Order: sequence, then C-alpha cells, then structure tokens
Amino acid sequence: MAGRYSLLENSRPKGIFQMKSIGPRWPRGCHGGVTNAIILGISTLILNTAIAGWLVAANGFDHNLVVMGRRSCKSTRNIITIVQLIINVLATLLLAASNYCMQILSSPLREEVDAAHAANKWWWIGVPNCKNLRYLPWKRRLLLLTLAICSLPVHLLWNSTIIQELPTNNYLIAAVSTEFVSGAPIDAFNFAYQSLGEAERIEERLESMRHNFENLTVAKCIINYAKELVSDYNNVALVTNVHNSSNSLLGLWEYDIRSPSDQTLYPLGLNWPCNITQSMAVATVDCNLAKLAISNATYWNPFSGHPFNSYPSVVDSSVGYCLAQSTHRTCRISLTPTIVWIVLAANLLKVVCFYGTLIVLRNSSNPLITTGDAVESFISKPDPKLSQRCLSSMSQVKTDPKFWAASEMPLQWLPRHQVGLCGTSLSMWLWLFVPAVTGIGSVTCLFIIKDLNRFLSFGFSSTNKSELIIQNNDNINFGIVAGTLLANTPQIILSYIYTAYNALITSMSSHSELLRYSTKRHGLRVTQPIRMQRSSYYLSLPYRFSIPLIIASAILHWLVSESFFLVRVITYAQDGTEDREEFVSAVGYSSYAILVSLAVMVFMLLAILAFGLGMRYSRSMPLAATCSASIAAICQPAQGTEFELDLAKLPLSWGSVGQEFADVYDQYGRRVKHATFSSGRVSPLEGGAFYQ
Repeated sequence: MAGRYSLLENSRPKGIFQMKSIGPRWPRGCHGGVTNAIILGISTLILNTAIAGWLVAANGFDHNLVVMGRRSCKSTRNIITIVQLIINVLATLLLAASNYCMQILSSPLREEVDAAHAANKWWWIGVPNCKNLRYLPWKRRLLLLTLAICSLPVHLLWNSTIIQELPTNNYLIAAVSTEFVSGAPIDAFNFAYQSLGEAERIEERLESMRHNFENLTVAKCIINYAKELVSDYNNVALVTNVHNSSNSLLGLWEYDIRSPSDQTLYPLGLNWPCNITQSMAVATVDCNLAKLAISNATYWNPFSGHPFNSYPSVVDSSVGYCLAQSTHRTCRISLTPTIVWIVLAANLLKVVCFYGTLIVLRNSSNPLITTGDAVESFISKPDPKLSQRCLSSMSQVKTDPKFWAASEMPLQWLPRHQVGLCGTSLSMWLWLFVPAVTGIGSVTCLFIIKDLNRFLSFGFSSTNKSELIIQNNDNINFGIVAGTLLANTPQIILSYIYTAYNALITSMSSHSELLRYSTKRHGLRVTQPIRMQRSSYYLSLPYRFSIPLIIASAILHWLVSESFFLVRVITYAQDGTEDREEFVSAVGYSSYAILVSLAVMVFMLLAILAFGLGMRYSRSMPLAATCSASIAAICQPAQGTEFELDLAKLPLSWGSVGQEFADVYDQYGRRVKHATFSSGRVSPLEGGAFYQ
C-alpha cells in the first residue's frame, strides 16, 4: 500500500492530508471513453465467438443451419425474444460507442479551424455531423467511414443470427359423403390426373383417416385450418350431408404452402375455409375467419359462390363436421453460421476502428472535440480574424452572407426569449422527422388498409402464416440472406434516427452548457483537464440525456426485431414425412409489436419536440456553441489587451468585462462595451447596449 500511495502535506489546509495514487491510472476524458469502447467491442467479439463456436461444435450443421433445440413454438419464440433483447442491448451500446468515436474523428484540430476561418468557412464543434467530412484529412475520413459502414452488418444481420423454424403441413382436403365414416368405397382415380399410382396413394391416405382421426366441430375445424400455417393437423375430410354409398369421395383439393405449378390436384390459396372455389381462382379470399367460425357453427358451405366448380355434387351441400389427422409438431431454434461470421467480421473491424480512434486521439494536438476544448483553444490563442465580434451567434455566422466581410462594427444586444429549438437548425429537424414520420405514416396506412381487428387477432411475436411476408408461388422463395435484409431494414432506419436524434439533443445541450457560463463561474469541460478544468467522459450529451436515449433506442430496436423477423418454414408432406429438400424462408411480422413500436417512436418524437420547446436559454449570452466561428468570436480579449496566462485553466464566467472605449463610433455618441470570458467579476449584458 505504501508503495502505491503517498501522503502529501501542504496541498490542503493544515491538519488535512490528501491520499494520492502514484500507480497506473485509468485513462481520463475522451481517452477513457474510447478505451471503454474498445473493451466493449472486444468483450462482444469474444462472447459471440465463444457462443457460436460452442454451438457449432455441439450440434453440427443441418442444411447450412445449426439446430440448437426443439421445443413448442411458444417456447422457442420466447427464447428468441430474450436472445434478441440481449442482442439489441449490445448492438445499441456498440452503436453509441461508434457514434462517440465518429464524433471524435470528425472533430477538427486548431490549425484546421484556422485554415477554415481564413477561407471564410467554419467547423461544427461538439455535435455529431457529416458536414465536417469534406474538410477531414483522408486517413481520418477513411477511418470514420469504415466505422460507419461496419456498423451496418451489426444492425442489419445480428438479429437474424438466431431464427425460428416453424413446422407446417401440406395436406389434402377431401369432401366426403355421409357414408364415408361407415366404410363406403373410395375411388380417387377421377381426382388424380397424373397416374393410377397417385390415385392409390390418395385412397390409402383417406382410408387411414377412417381409423386415425380426430372429430372436429365445424367451428373448431375452421379455426384450426384457417391458421394456414397448420402444424397440429394434417389431411382433413369434410363430411357433408350428401349421401353416396358407391363412392364416398366427392371432391379433392390440396393445400401447399408453396403452391407449386406442378401439383396434381387443384391448389388452394389462402383462407380456403371461406370459399374453396374462389380460393382456387384467386390468391386470397377476403373474409373474417373468426366471424366465419361463429356464424357457421352448425352450417358450413365452403363449396358455392363461384361459377368454377369441378365437383357439382357438393355445390349445395353443407359440412356437418370434420375428420382430421392429428400431428403435434415442434419448432426449432437454429443458428445461421453465415450471418454469424459476417457479424463477427464487422465486430472485429469495429474494434480495429475503435483502436484507430484512440491512436488518432493520442497523436492529435489540440483536437477541438468539445465546446470546452474550443473555448480553451481560442482563449489561449485568440483568432484575430474574428476579433471585436463578441455578440456573433451561430445563426449569424450561418445566415449572414456579409459576416466574414464585415468590419469590426459594434452590435446592439437585444435580449430575446429563446428555447431549445433555437439551438438547432431546420435541416436537423427535417433529417429526423422526415424519415421517422414517413415510416410511421407508411405502417399506419397499412393498418388502415387492412382490417385492424384482424391484425389484433394475432398475438405478440405471432408466427401465423397470415403474418408472414411470403408469396404463394414457386419463383419467390426468400433465401436466408435476402430474408434477413428485408426483416432488418427497419433496424438501419432506426440506427439513422438514433444518430439524428442524438445530434439534435446534443446541439441543444451544447448551447445550454455554454450559456451557463453567463450565470455562474465554471471550469471548462475539456478532453485533457488541467487544474480547475473538468473531465469529459461524455462529449456534448450529458449522461442524464444519453443514458435514457440509449435505453429507449435499445427498447425500440428490440421491439422492431419482434415486429419483423426471419423465420424458416419446415414443410411436412401429406404422408407426414419431413420434406428435406423444400424449405421456405419468410419474414414474419407481429401486429402488436408493430403497434407498440409505433407508440414508442411517436412518444420519442413528441418528447424531443417538448424538450426543444420547454428548454429555456439564458438571455445574457448569444447562442454560439457548435460553431467554430461564433465560439472564436466570443473568446476575444478586450481591444488593446491580452488574456492572462493560463486563464482557460481557471473557473470562468462570460459577460461584460466593464471596459468602455474612448472612441465614439456613431453620431449619437454611444459608447461600446466588450464581453468575454474572465476569471474575475463580470456583469450581465445590458439590453440595448452596444458591444464589440
């Protein structure tokens, strides 16, 4: 203990001792923040690699997937929900770390700012932005763009590393006479057009149903087969009120999730319980299946209503009950190794970029990362081009075309009520609200066009085929990668919205932080604090804002992963065997999760709007944060004077320093004052007074 610490006397008042560490210290400020990002990236990489390696070694490959387990569909979906929650938390933390490093990489050096000011240009300071890219040296620009690009696979693919495999049955639908149950003959030759062998196989399947079936009421039959992703039942016989003892088979159809064109029987589309003959003619039949089950509890006629009917004997018949073959199948949880390797590569590249950011930070002299860094730099070395313009605001620099050509003329201070919105720009709000409102509006229109009640009939993380984005033909079959890209495209939009949201709230907070110097003395918050300066573990967004934003973003990413998700459908043939060659990859969506996601997104948009309108800025200082030119203008010594040595290392306040110039600048004899940073006493700006 004695070797690591020493007691320092005379550093505090008499009788008080200070324990000071003389051992290695954890990096402070931005160095500590980037170091934490590196640790996060390495930890995530090791965790992903270890889990993926163990799963592959323990389970092996099955059709390019690693089957991790078989459980009930509800259990597998719950497990995937928990896993995706963890994934989205880690992905959001990596996104925040990437945003942190990209802001550092986009921050200018002092010499770069001086060159820009000499060319009548300016840099953004302390706020995430893309406009600084055009001025960055190519190495930093390449590192920043690489970091941004390698963030895409993390949000675009990571959620689909674990997928659910859903079982479904391809099955026969047979309309039979009342005598079917009592053993009347079955002749399927006229129903199978390819071969006698096919007819014999159909007859065998129907014959087995006489001895191995579950008797379902009409309502239960409709409800179970209207799921359309049917895993509990296979072939079904619809027992009608028609009497035929010579051939109990009256009609024959088949349902196939892929509906291939080479089917031997009449293929059925979705919602066939509403009307079989219409379902043969069109892809879907619009009807309310829940109401159908209730209204047809005792009388169900799915055979009429369309002129195309090859089985006239059943047109006017009704179904009394169903005989269904029971098949209780389980779902699978599978790992997609190809996607895992891509995510691991992106994770590794992200760690390399984090380390590159740390090297850039260590090798850079005077990087202006925070507003405090810029204030310290311009106090230590004022920019002569912007002298005697102490009331220059960010809006004046951006909107006044004569700003750079103006002479050192005094400006009158006219205090105004300003809210948080004034610390941003219209373009920043448009970059956030246009994509967000467009996405919300598109999904809302989908709910309006479709039947909202039908959407809400499915639960959270639904796996009904009615909520699978899949086309009912054989030339559209989403592959794993294609389905992953489709399912996770909203994640990229959310990542962009997070960045835009972060930039908005950071800009408003930066102005608020700078304005506090006009009301109270503070030490500057810089990346390399000395003496009375403060450390900068966060850049420009305080933890009280950044932590809730990260939590909200993680929740929203998770909700969207529950709203749209990749699934693979395992098909079982009519004889009950698994089809090992035909898999259907699809994108599932959950109506409830989509509604909750929309609610959270709307709440976040309203929250930042309320924040911008509710924040009140001090009326004793111009809004100068985030703009290098306006910051340089408010950090000028009084005319004919210089700042005291090491002024930037002391607690500072901003205001009128009380000096008045002898010269009269206009015919009214008005005297001109000056406002700047000082470690001594300053006075608030006077409304109507002139300053330069």
